[in-house]
Parts: sequence; C-alpha cells; structure tokens
Amino acid sequence: MPPGLSTSDFYYILPEIVLTAGAIVLLIADLATPRERQGVLTWLSIGILAATAAALLPFIGTNVT
Repeated sequence: MPPGLSTSDFYYILPEIVLTAGAIVLLIADLATPRERQGVLTWLSIGILAATAAALLPFIGTNVT
C-alpha cells in the first residue's frame, strides 16, 4: 500500500470500480457473443447497473467533501 493510503480510502471509490469493471466485462462479452444472442447483453447491463447501485447503498446520507 502506498504511503498515505489505507484500505478505507478504496471504500469510497468502490462504486466507480464496480461500474468500470462491469463496463470492461460488457465490452468483452459483446465481442464474444454472437448476434443471435445479443439480448443477453441487455440483462448483463442491467445487472451491472444494479451492482453499482448496491455499491452506492452504504453511502446514503453520507456527506463526504
């Protein structure tokens, strides 16, 4: 761990990490999925957004500046 950073600092960027990792997975899945099964990507996108929303739940009512 670099000096001045702790694991609790990464807790605050968890939603961004989840969304970025999900976007990368979605891009790779788009390349690997045949055209006939592109509807699966819709559900994958919804799942990624739900995971991002779940990662945001602990921050309800938190005032971080």
